[in-house]
This record gives sequence, C-alpha cells and structure tokens, in this order.
Amino acid sequence: MECTVCADQGGLLSLQWLSPGSRQHGPQVLASLRPGLDRSKEPNLRVAQSISSQILNHFPTQDLMYNLSPSFNWSAHGFSEQALKSFVWDLSRLGFNLQLISLAGLHSTATMTAQLAQSFKEEGMLGYVRRIQQVEKAIGCDVLRHQQWSGSEYIDGILSAVAAGSLATAATGAESTEKSFASS
Repeated sequence: MECTVCADQGGLLSLQWLSPGSRQHGPQVLASLRPGLDRSKEPNLRVAQSISSQILNHFPTQDLMYNLSPSFNWSAHGFSEQALKSFVWDLSRLGFNLQLISLAGLHSTATMTAQLAQSFKEEGMLGYVRRIQQVEKAIGCDVLRHQQWSGSEYIDGILSAVAAGSLATAATGAESTEKSFASS
C-alpha cells in the first residue's frame, strides 16, 4: 500500500495514492484522525507530531508534506529565534520531509519591488545599483548577467544571419553590455 500523505497546515490533509488498489484504506486512515488534526490555524509542532504519529502508524515509510504557510503571522506565535530557526528540521524529524512555503515567490518579489521603488524614489539610479546590482554581485547571483537567461545569443545568431554578419545592436559578444559586468 503506497501513498504520499500531504498535511497542509493552512488547508486539508490528503492522501495521494500511487496504486489504485490502495485507495480503499485512505478514508479509514483519515477517519481515524481526531477531528481538527487535519488543519491548524497556527504553526504548531505538537499538532504536527500528532498528525505524523497517527499517519506513520498506518504508513511507516511514507514522507509527509508540510506547508509553511505565509498566511501564518510567524512572529506572533511565540517562537524564539532558535525555535523558529529549527522548526523545519524539527518537522523533518517528524517525517515531514517535503516542506514548502506557498507563495514565497510572490512575497519575496513584492518585498524587493517595494524596497526598490522606495530606493529609486529617493536615490534614482543609485538606488537600483545598490539594491539590485551590487547585491547580485555580492551573493554571486548569475542573473546579474541576465542576457544568458533571455535567449539573446540565440536571437543575435538569427539576426546576424539575416543581416549577413553585420549587426550593430547585438546583445552579446565583445561589444555588448553583458561584458561590462566582467570588469566590475
């Protein structure tokens, strides 16, 4: 009987079956959980441990999934910095080996965009250089040289072929803006 158990703290507990013959046991396992253990309004290791132990009692080798929901106000739940730092490893010890932060991209993009907009408003282009380019370089983020991500070499090749090798507006190559990052 093979299944993947998904416990979404912001939503429902679900079982995703790998073989059709094993579906018959799913409702029994879910029904055996105490009411309320399939969801939580807060991140809580005791609740996660209870869910984990009850499920792993039926499916001892299965990995569990935990949604580290951004809907929780993580700062308002009494975690010490150490407890918050270790939360994901504590979950893993309980069998929650697939963990995700739903909408992490949305929140990180919104935060960075708001910071960039404020910096640009106050410092003009210096705000962009400080907030984006210098940080990308400092952390080794290869998007600093974004031309490689945009397919510009491919397009330059097509345009060069059409223009018989004479292309003054190439995005890549010795005279490109991308090469200016190599010396900075």
